[in-house]
Amino acid sequence: MKVFDKQYYEELFNNTWHPRNMGLSVQDWTLDVVDPENPRMMLNTDLCLVYDIESVGNNCCTREGECTTYRARQCPIYNEQDSRRPAANAVVNYIGGSMNSTNNEPFYTAFTEAWVKATNLGWDNLSALDSCRNVFD
Repeated sequence: MKVFDKQYYEELFNNTWHPRNMGLSVQDWTLDVVDPENPRMMLNTDLCLVYDIESVGNNCCTREGECTTYRARQCPIYNEQDSRRPAANAVVNYIGGSMNSTNNEPFYTAFTEAWVKATNLGWDNLSALDSCRNVFD
C-alpha cells in the first residue's frame, strides 16, 4: 500500500546509503545491503538535502561503521554556518519528532503551504499553449 507521508525523510536518516556507479553519469545512491524484493535508491539531490556529499566528492557513506560492502568515511552533515543547513533542519522537522512515529503533521503542513503557493501564485498574462505553437514553427 502506498501512503503519502514523511517516510521519504525517515529513509534519508534510517538507512545506510552509499554511492553506486561513482564517476559515471548515472551515479546514484543505494543501500549497503540491497533487498531484491524492495530495491531502493536515492539521487545526489536527495542526499544533499542533509549530507555535504560535495565536500567528499560523493565518496562517503551516510552511517559511519555500518557500511559493510563499501568502505568510506561518513558523509558529513551540514554545519550550522552552511547556507544549506536550513534544508537539513527542514528534513529533521518533517520527521515529526522521532523516527517511526505517526506524526506526519510537520510534513503535511509544509506540503500544504508549498502546494498553495505552487497552484495559486503565478503570472497574470499567461496564454494557452495552443496559441504559442507558431513561435516554434
